[in-house]
Amino acid sequence: MALTMARPFKHRKTGVYWFRKAVPQDLRGIIGKTEINKTLDTKDAAVARTRHAEMAVTVEREWQEHRRRQALLSGPMLDEVDNETIARAGKVYYAALLEEDEEVRLDGFSDEPRLPLERPDDPEAANDLIARDGFKRPTFDARQADREWLDAHNRAQWARGTIDPFYAGEVDEVMSWPQFGIRLAPNSPSRKFIARALQSAAINAEKARRERDQGEPIETPLMPEPAAASHSRPERASSKPKNGETITSLLADWWKEAQATGTKPSTYDSYARTVKYFITFLGHDDATHVAPADVVAFKDHRLASINPRTNKPVLPKTVMDSDLVALKSLFGWAVINHRVPSNPATGISIKRARVRNLQRDPGFTDEEAAALLKAADLYTPGNEHPKTAAGKRWLPWLMAYTGARVGEVAQLRKQDIKLVDGMWIIHITPEAGTVKTDKPRWVTVHLHLIEKGFPEFVTSASPGHLFLTPSAEGDVLGPLQGLKNRLAELARSIVTDPRVAPNHGWRHRFRAQWRLAELSMDDNEFIQGWSSGKSSARYGMTHYVMVAKSMAKFPRQDITRSAPQDAVPAPVNTL
Repeated sequence: MALTMARPFKHRKTGVYWFRKAVPQDLRGIIGKTEINKTLDTKDAAVARTRHAEMAVTVEREWQEHRRRQALLSGPMLDEVDNETIARAGKVYYAALLEEDEEVRLDGFSDEPRLPLERPDDPEAANDLIARDGFKRPTFDARQADREWLDAHNRAQWARGTIDPFYAGEVDEVMSWPQFGIRLAPNSPSRKFIARALQSAAINAEKARRERDQGEPIETPLMPEPAAASHSRPERASSKPKNGETITSLLADWWKEAQATGTKPSTYDSYARTVKYFITFLGHDDATHVAPADVVAFKDHRLASINPRTNKPVLPKTVMDSDLVALKSLFGWAVINHRVPSNPATGISIKRARVRNLQRDPGFTDEEAAALLKAADLYTPGNEHPKTAAGKRWLPWLMAYTGARVGEVAQLRKQDIKLVDGMWIIHITPEAGTVKTDKPRWVTVHLHLIEKGFPEFVTSASPGHLFLTPSAEGDVLGPLQGLKNRLAELARSIVTDPRVAPNHGWRHRFRAQWRLAELSMDDNEFIQGWSSGKSSARYGMTHYVMVAKSMAKFPRQDITRSAPQDAVPAPVNTL
């Protein structure tokens, strides 16, 4: 009798596919179930098969982790650990916190504002609150606020020499991680020292998070190999290549060239982190002895790795968009420069289901656009910086009439808006902050914006950025991210349909309106900064003159439309 391959189960009433698998006999007492049932959140059979396969791998890893922990619990207890282990616990915990922070940033933040958390003084009540609400996906600003309060709480406890109940409870958790595999006696005198090391690591990790919030590319330390796994891979006779070509040297030389051509430091930091992981996994640094099978094994190893902080697998997105991209790019450069004969990462990928939104257009409807622009016109500033209020007043209109990315217009400076040959133009440039294509462009200001008084606003503004204030060190990216999040929260309070992005919806709408007006798509590519390069090659240095005729024909935004049912009246900022 042939074995039947596990496949998604379709619910007979809803039509939604589910994952269903029997729990092994030895784990039923631990998990408390005889069967695992999880929704795959799709009615598409092809998507369900992909998600079912991914879910099966995830569940199997979780079961393996349960077995490992069960084996640990059945082992002997230690009365004490040495100072080296205590110090190592702090380092591992610090790395875990920053790794978790990086995954949160890669996963993205919510556009939906969360109700503000209470701030109980009692530590146990605070821990209960965090367990209940602290792990919901927050907005960027809400996460900052929560962390600031927790950091103040940690520092107050640390200064008084108090062992916080949370970190006392974390001791057994951290000691059970694969990096240690230790079962500590309940009355061990080492417990308070480990707890204090964890609390110290949390305070230091928060310093690094704050720098990341300001756009600083703080590297995540390499997590040490699990104690058992560190001896599982045979060592090579020599870790140094005979020809001197190391993976580390490829990274260094690639960066010399990439830096000169404008590659961002954050890209180098990401590549360097992957190289550290890869070398540790291989057990050598020989660039000439890396085969495709090594890259595949590394990919599988990363996918099977458990984040010790969350006890969940490393995100496939992290492996695909960070690890594999880094190896392909680095070895691809090495092939071009005759450093290695072939690229071992070519063709290696992770199959991911892509579900397109077919239920509605990704751009704002006429009614949604009207509601957002009315809200901008009627916006009443609250207890906020005047530049933030100005952004909420003008940025929706700028996105509506330029189709630019929100960050490109949010970072505009006074000197970027000029009157040239009788035409008002906007200079979108990476000099102001960041531009996705790293290429500057010039966009003619629409007549409707001129009529609404935008040039007068610019003329009366102080020199520098119009809608944000750089940090004391001159950083723009951190304040820019905060402004983008506030704009998204404001837009989401007006248009609540989750299928349309609160800021990016303008970009889709602009392109759609441009097509409907039957205007030049070459002009559109230049105005919106698409990366094809066709329009830039065509227009040279006088592009804004050549696209001005098209911009003059671009339809005016009609704000007399009725607001959509899910829209709310113009908000008053109460922050």
